[in-house]
Amino acid sequence: MISRKKAITQVLGLLIMENGIFLGAISLTYGMPLIVELGIFFDILVGALIMGILIFRINRTFESIDTDMLKTLMG
Repeated sequence: MISRKKAITQVLGLLIMENGIFLGAISLTYGMPLIVELGIFFDILVGALIMGILIFRINRTFESIDTDMLKTLMG
């Protein structure tokens, strides 16, 4: 995930890791109450929306989502 150059692949890697941890926790237990599952779903949905908005704004500002371009921001 860290070695990827594009921001979209970094976000996808983060989502895959988060979902893998969630599925691992579900497989080790007997399930969760419905309210907890709905809360987790809402959390993932909001996180994906925020990451999508950030990627859109990075792409619009820098005309690319290549993370090498972001290194110019460091002082």
